[in-house]
Amino acid sequence: MIRVDGRYRKLYFYHHRQKDGLILREEFFDQKNKIIEEYKNRPDKLIYRSVTFSSGSEIPPSAIKLHENNYGKNVLINKMTQKFELDPELPAAN
Repeated sequence: MIRVDGRYRKLYFYHHRQKDGLILREEFFDQKNKIIEEYKNRPDKLIYRSVTFSSGSEIPPSAIKLHENNYGKNVLINKMTQKFELDPELPAAN
């Protein structure tokens, strides 16, 4: 674990410890407000997932919210991303 209080946290995992394949989790708490996760050897071929959020005080009721544990409150999700590796058993277009 690498940690800078109130700004950044980076956690490395053994990919064979559980079946989720998580190998890296990065959390940015300063101006970026972003969480990044990287995976290896998953059956669904997921290799990357991230979420960017803002910690503004006013969140519209119709917005997608996330309870962020470091802030201890709900935050507004700005962007979510997932990336998958190609499956060699399927055509590239699929």
